[in-house]
Amino acid sequence: MSGLLGAALLLAIHLDLSEPGLLPQLERVRIHSPLAPYGFSPSVEVSVTIDEHGKVVSAHAFSGPRQLFARSEAAEKLLVFKPFLRHGKPVRAVFTDTVDVLPPERFRTPRVPFPVVQNPNNVVFLMERRYASASDPRFLISVIQINPDRVIQVFRGPFPNPREFETPISSRNYAQLLNDFRAADFYSMEPQYDAHVTDAEGITISITIDGHTRTVETYAGRLVGVPDSFYRLAEKFDELAETEKHAAH
Repeated sequence: MSGLLGAALLLAIHLDLSEPGLLPQLERVRIHSPLAPYGFSPSVEVSVTIDEHGKVVSAHAFSGPRQLFARSEAAEKLLVFKPFLRHGKPVRAVFTDTVDVLPPERFRTPRVPFPVVQNPNNVVFLMERRYASASDPRFLISVIQINPDRVIQVFRGPFPNPREFETPISSRNYAQLLNDFRAADFYSMEPQYDAHVTDAEGITISITIDGHTRTVETYAGRLVGVPDSFYRLAEKFDELAETEKHAAH
């Protein structure tokens, strides 16, 4: 490590320790490469400099697979971070960010076209989240069901009793979710992506169209090639269900 880089990292650490909350809100960056075999996820460490507005000024990879330095730096440069604040004012800053290197995304071959929807106002979307451990391999956390007029979310697990919330959904958001499934190439995903590990999150997403259900299940799926679009769908479920707000209750 060069003296200049070392000084920059020490500065970032000093600021983090002396003024809690100073570091920007970091985004986890991910790229896909055959250099990451299924079941294993290496990483690249990148020294990132941002300006007062959170825009990346420079990104220099210094640790991890050298073949992926350029791609990791390019991925960082696409981000806009929450600026550092010092004494309430945004400042230029240097910190280390991590780029996860994931296996290539896996889809069915040949790809499966999205079905023709006879009744677009009667599609049901469902997502289940589980946190599995060695002692309880199928511990259910929540279920989100999205119907044409409302979102129903049920929390289970480490609560005395199941908790249920209903959130209205606009016809526009409901129609957009169907388009999101189409854009995600959901029917071309494999039925299951299981890394066969313990203490990880499992997610099952399904869509029922004209009485026919298509389901994709993941368990630590990033390690075995689950497409990024699967997790974007999961984020959409949480957004429509206002999961963050309800989980805090």
